[in-house]
Amino acid sequence: MGQLRLLTYNVKLLPDLGRSALKDAPFVRGGVRQFAKPWWEEWMSDKARTTRLVKALAASKHDVICLQEVFDEDRRKQLRNGLKRADYKHFVDYSSDHDPIHEDSGLFLASRHPIRWEHFEEYADNAGDDALADKGISCVSLNVGRRLAQTTLIVFHTHMQAYNTAADRSARGKQIEQLGRKISRVAGKLRQPESCAMVVCGDFNIAAERLVDDELRPTREYTKLKRFLGAHRDLYRTKNRKNPGYTSDSRVNKKMMRRRGAPKGSRIDYVFALDAVTPITGDIDRIALRKLKCTRAGVEPFFDAERDGHLSDHFGVSVTLERAVGRRRRARSG
Repeated sequence: MGQLRLLTYNVKLLPDLGRSALKDAPFVRGGVRQFAKPWWEEWMSDKARTTRLVKALAASKHDVICLQEVFDEDRRKQLRNGLKRADYKHFVDYSSDHDPIHEDSGLFLASRHPIRWEHFEEYADNAGDDALADKGISCVSLNVGRRLAQTTLIVFHTHMQAYNTAADRSARGKQIEQLGRKISRVAGKLRQPESCAMVVCGDFNIAAERLVDDELRPTREYTKLKRFLGAHRDLYRTKNRKNPGYTSDSRVNKKMMRRRGAPKGSRIDYVFALDAVTPITGDIDRIALRKLKCTRAGVEPFFDAERDGHLSDHFGVSVTLERAVGRRRRARSG
């Protein structure tokens, strides 16, 4: 049985405007509120960090790599050229609605497998600084038949509204609904959904659970996200029942700067597998998809031992997938 490895990872390669804005923003380090250079400027240049990112990503040997916050144009080219040399031949490295004064989405996908088609949809709702970027949903169809036995893999790759003000939560809630509609529309147009598998991944900026009395309890936002995804599996949580799996963790990532009031650790990056989708229109109330079996799901910290630090303020999420074997349930019709 063939296997496919997929990674989602926020690499924080900000544009000049973003670096300038955050340089004077209040951060907390060692419990002290201060105005200081962000850690990525203090530690090493983005160019040097990207060189190490390329080396680490190539060594990780994933088949599909989904990155967020690849905003810097020079670093985008550096990533693409470096991963090309590591045998990644297929890319979606620029996704945008081409607004004249906005930044692009920062979404970057590298694949060892051919791309059938791809398109991008910008989120209609945003707030604050995020309105300067074209955050949205990149939808990519990959021919992974050799690895997953005649399967088309459709990847929904996203980066949602950041921060946690009332305006941020409101925008993110509407983005969740837009993502759900997008998935339903794509599924509704599939000619052979039984041969298609779907995953949804990225940086959702939604904390999955809070640790209360040593018990992981789902947050309200996470519960809403799960409701709009339909029949799905949160692959990290299905393989790791009790481990919090923090992908943003200032207690471990010592070079990470944490905004005042933000939790010290959160699981905000995900890979979901979709087993069935409810279409928006039509006579079918449930579209069954090809089910994928997850054999491994883990957090990838990408720690650089030589420079004694993590390569981003997020950790990646890595999953290993294979085609599930067994009888399929037929979709129910209305």
